[in-house]
Amino acid sequence: MQAIITPEQMRTIDASSAVPLNELIDRAGWAVRREALRLLGGGYGRRVLVIAGPGKNGEDGRVAAALLRREGVRCDVIGPDEIRSRSSAPRHPVDLIIDGCVGTGLSRDFRPPDLPGLARAVQLRGQAAVPVLAIDIPSGVDGLTGVVRGEAIRADRTITFGAHKPGLLLNEGPDLCGEIVVDTLGLDCSDTLTHLIEGADLSNGWPKRSRRAHKWDAAVLVVGGSPGMEGAASLAGEAAARAGAGLVSLASPGGRASGHREAISMDLPETGWVSPLIAGAERFGAIVFGPGLSPEAAGAPDVSELLSRPGGLVIDAGGIGAVVANTEVLRRRETPAVVTPHDGEFRRLTGRAPGEDRIQDVRRVAADLGAVVLLKGSPTVIADPSGNVRIVNAGDQRLATAGTGDVLSGVIGAGLAYGLDPLEAASLGAHLHGRAARATLRSTGFIASDLLHALADALADAIASHDPKAPRH
Repeated sequence: MQAIITPEQMRTIDASSAVPLNELIDRAGWAVRREALRLLGGGYGRRVLVIAGPGKNGEDGRVAAALLRREGVRCDVIGPDEIRSRSSAPRHPVDLIIDGCVGTGLSRDFRPPDLPGLARAVQLRGQAAVPVLAIDIPSGVDGLTGVVRGEAIRADRTITFGAHKPGLLLNEGPDLCGEIVVDTLGLDCSDTLTHLIEGADLSNGWPKRSRRAHKWDAAVLVVGGSPGMEGAASLAGEAAARAGAGLVSLASPGGRASGHREAISMDLPETGWVSPLIAGAERFGAIVFGPGLSPEAAGAPDVSELLSRPGGLVIDAGGIGAVVANTEVLRRRETPAVVTPHDGEFRRLTGRAPGEDRIQDVRRVAADLGAVVLLKGSPTVIADPSGNVRIVNAGDQRLATAGTGDVLSGVIGAGLAYGLDPLEAASLGAHLHGRAARATLRSTGFIASDLLHALADALADAIASHDPKAPRH
């Protein structure tokens, strides 16, 4: 996992560091120089424009310019306000722009230099646009929320210092920062509750089936699939199997359970379905409650018995209505449930849509419910009741497709059935889900069931990257 540090935390770390400020600026300048040369493909004879504001980002840019000149790079250093004066505009084509206007301490709306006019002046000796390297964060992007304040500069690469900033990962930040490179500058940013999930976390953390495993060792029960919505439960069930569950059963209150051929079907009465379900559920390591579940079934008077059952529990889709009426039941659970809303379901849970600071919103709701809350989106934000947060940015626009959330709930259910704690099951499951989407070849015409075979392949690749002796797909 990679640390994620807010701008305020970063200022505290800078101030308390034993490394003098001028040394930190020097280190940052060297890091900017390194990334500039990577983008340029060399130094001698290249031209670079450094837009250096009055703050630390500007200082980093000035140090980098001095270092680049030693490499034979011709550097112009100019302030943002100077660029607005036509007489100060660069007169020669440049090969790279370094954005050091403002950093994560953005406190008011940003108006960038006259970039359209600047772009005409700095066309890259041909037709391609000039690449931009941002220092710490693209100017105009809020370092805490990723929301653009006024206008923003779009970067091809961002070199950020210490650790990731939330604004690089949330809202509009990912669209503007390009490739993100983190340079710690030797600072200790480990004292944080917020982390970005990486591929190595999945490779090292997702459970592997024991040689002596039995199918009931990681069994998942999916409760859902009301009439007309059977497909949702089927997707969740097959996803659990593809993610490693040894046995999957589908239970449909008031409907006819149907799923992939390896699943066991369990038809339940339309009313009074909770007690017979619980009576047969003691061998399941996890229950996925809600995919394709009708409001009537989710609102059963005794559904609190299911929500209070010990063991792994994922609450998704139709099951989220039961959360609203049973928050005290969730708070009393020894093992937190995993609740997986999208933005609309989040509004149903809280009375309002997620705000600009999605991390704080999810953290607050997780503490209030006493549950792990996974807010779907780009990125996915997961928090537990203690305030620990995981960010997952492995997926892409393909996951904005009906049914992919049902697949995710099944994957998380498999992780819980294997014994992962709820935060790890949710965060690693979301990362696996995103990797599977990216591994599929089609970007147009993608449907949720495309994820099912991709899940097994993505998991096999993740395990093989950790264990070279493991077979790949």
